[in-house]
Amino acid sequence: MEGTLRTIQGYLGEIPVSEISEEFDLIRLHPRMGWELLNKRESTRPYAEAALYHHLWYDEKGGYPREYTFKGNDNAILYQIITCADCLDAAMDSVGRAYSSGKNFDDMLADLRCNSGRMFNPDLVKLFDSENLQEKVRSLITKKAADSLRSQVKK
Repeated sequence: MEGTLRTIQGYLGEIPVSEISEEFDLIRLHPRMGWELLNKRESTRPYAEAALYHHLWYDEKGGYPREYTFKGNDNAILYQIITCADCLDAAMDSVGRAYSSGKNFDDMLADLRCNSGRMFNPDLVKLFDSENLQEKVRSLITKKAADSLRSQVKK
């Protein structure tokens, strides 16, 4: 419909889709910005590549920045671990990420499995079949939530 402003429901009401698109364009810059920042100091230079690759999908058909590849990169598995951890953290964060509401661990685990081989390394996703690992992650999530709540109360 010409002249109609497309919107989505956000935390603060209706938000024009064009504004969301612009925000995501800015968000997509953070891997490169992290790489540049970490490369400035000798002590953080070894971690710069991790910042650059942490949003590249396992199948390299999505994510960003798109011009990089895991092929021939000895540290690919490390970056794929960071991708899983970052996505778990982002998906379950209901406080600090205004572009989505938090999911519970079971929903995120279903997302990992659904996107195995596409966004996430399938060998890493299989690790979550372990009840022991699931329990450890749930414990960490509970601790993080409790720490976050304590910090909010102190403010």
